[in-house]
Amino acid sequence: MKFTKAEPNEDFAIARWLSESGRWELGFRRMLFGVRVSLAKVGAAGCCIDYCAADNEGLALILLATVVQILERYPEEVSDLQLRQDFPTYDIKPINKDPQCWARLQAMAGADGLEEEAARG
Repeated sequence: MKFTKAEPNEDFAIARWLSESGRWELGFRRMLFGVRVSLAKVGAAGCCIDYCAADNEGLALILLATVVQILERYPEEVSDLQLRQDFPTYDIKPINKDPQCWARLQAMAGADGLEEEAARG
């Protein structure tokens, strides 16, 4: 998947990107205690991928870059189910405080050094 900047909408009010075919939308969703980095099918009722970045802008940017790096390896036609199975779940929020999930995301992205930077954030 490749993403292009798009106008924010009701679901992704802070920033939003659309996939090449317009099937997927990715971006920052405002929550009560900060933001989440989320991926959803356009027009879907819920998100397929949804990671908490709390109120840490630096973490949100690193998390978005990590998720994009992983998603670039997937075809547009990938199913929600496949993405939910492939992407790790978390037990602790924000995501950089969950050692298993954050480490798995970093490994999937092949992103050396981002873990330490996000942990400091």
